[in-house]
Amino acid sequence: MWRKLVFAWVLSLFAGAARAANFPNSVSTDSNLFIAVNNVYTTLTSAISSSTGTIPASNTASFPTVGYIIIENEIVLYTAKDATHFLNCTRGSDGSSAATHLTNKLIYHSIIAAHHNVLKDELKAIEGYFLDGSGLVQLSTATGRVMISTFPATPSATLEVKGDIKTSSGTNVGGSLTVGGGATLGTPLPVTSGGTGQTALTAVKVGTATNVEAGGNVTTTLVTASSVNVTNLTASRALVSDASKNIVASGVTSTTLGYLDATSSVQTQLNAKAADNAVVHLTGDESASGIKTFTGQLKGKGTATNDAASAGYIGEYASAGDATAHNIPTSGQWGDLVSLSLTAGDWMVVGQASYYTLNGASITGTTYIGLSTTSGNNGTGMSLGLQMVTIQNALSTSNLVGGSVTTRMSLSGTTTVYLKMYCSGYTTATPQIASGIQAWRVR
Repeated sequence: MWRKLVFAWVLSLFAGAARAANFPNSVSTDSNLFIAVNNVYTTLTSAISSSTGTIPASNTASFPTVGYIIIENEIVLYTAKDATHFLNCTRGSDGSSAATHLTNKLIYHSIIAAHHNVLKDELKAIEGYFLDGSGLVQLSTATGRVMISTFPATPSATLEVKGDIKTSSGTNVGGSLTVGGGATLGTPLPVTSGGTGQTALTAVKVGTATNVEAGGNVTTTLVTASSVNVTNLTASRALVSDASKNIVASGVTSTTLGYLDATSSVQTQLNAKAADNAVVHLTGDESASGIKTFTGQLKGKGTATNDAASAGYIGEYASAGDATAHNIPTSGQWGDLVSLSLTAGDWMVVGQASYYTLNGASITGTTYIGLSTTSGNNGTGMSLGLQMVTIQNALSTSNLVGGSVTTRMSLSGTTTVYLKMYCSGYTTATPQIASGIQAWRVR
């Protein structure tokens, strides 16, 4: 038995497969680096083939949750377990070969090549991340911020920081400093200690969202390809770029900018202004919908040509009339002469009628014409002097008489308007009549 154990151990030292390190994309855990446990073993409770993915065991309690086991000459990776099984097994791992194994074969836990190689790969990834091989030190943390207590007394190399950089007292940066986040510079290194007495950044390249806070004097000659000397900038002024792409102070003060802040009264008033398409302009042709109320005097210029107002607009005109003369209604009854359909709105309506007795007829009674929305032998809604007028009380033969009636009609929907006539009596023949209705929309 001990010979098999020694053979498996020696095999494991040389059979490790290549693996990518987790760092710096993620932080390794016990599941990645594995846990080593001494003197742990168990036995198979049933035979397994070379492809069995769940390996039955007498007891798995002392084994790590994730790790490697060795059965005879085969190394097996498992990623989970229960009380009597190793689960999610990868057979023939770490350079070994998958094989069949009989009941009661020994299952044990031992350090193999994979344990060494995962540690080796992670260590190389860490060293390679912080040291690029040319002496340049690159610093980064999971929070994106690095705290550096001091720099060398005579710095000359380039320091590249991917996050924020904050330095403490005694700082002298004489080389190139590239900052991807914010730079907070502490008290400069004094002259007596070999420093310059100021925090001098001769070539500062500042990335996105960078905040430079200086405990001493800070002069910069290059910021994202633009020359900036902070001592030449006027306080509390908005910064702009000039013709040479240099950052300079503008004439706009911070107070003026405050007026246009999202919470300022000026911005509030601007936000309350109507959109351009929601107002009526002084010039040009425009259409306005909805109800508009004018409290002052409204003056408007009429059309300068013979065009007609569109349907629904003030000034719309409609009419209807007889093509030829016809008999007047039966005597003693209201009858319809002509009708006109009008849409909803306020209308001025005029009815006109001309009748004659040239055919030998003679009118012996009173004659009326009127405008109504009721058809047939019905005079409902017509009042003398408003919706109806008297034309002639009596008319002998061989005469021609006409008359008109004008009234306002306010309609809530499409309505038929009738020009009606009433004649109390006539003899010999039926008088003839021709009539018509005209209407103009007032509003």
